[in-house]
Amino acid sequence: MIVAHIRQEDSLRDIDITLNAHASKLYHIGIKQCPKSTLADANELRDYRIYEEFAKTLMHRARREYVSQPSLFSQ
Repeated sequence: MIVAHIRQEDSLRDIDITLNAHASKLYHIGIKQCPKSTLADANELRDYRIYEEFAKTLMHRARREYVSQPSLFSQ
């Protein structure tokens, strides 16, 4: 975070690019490897059921909300 603050980086992608550009020097500041910052990498470790339950909740809420509305697909 110090690197990001000094360089005034705006996003994780900018921080990732900066750290990867200086990967061979990171051990001097105590970083053993470049961090992974993509959503795909983060989602590899997450259980899909978290999103499944959330999606079901949203669909149930939408059905209740729009039950009296005519369907957009039935034209």
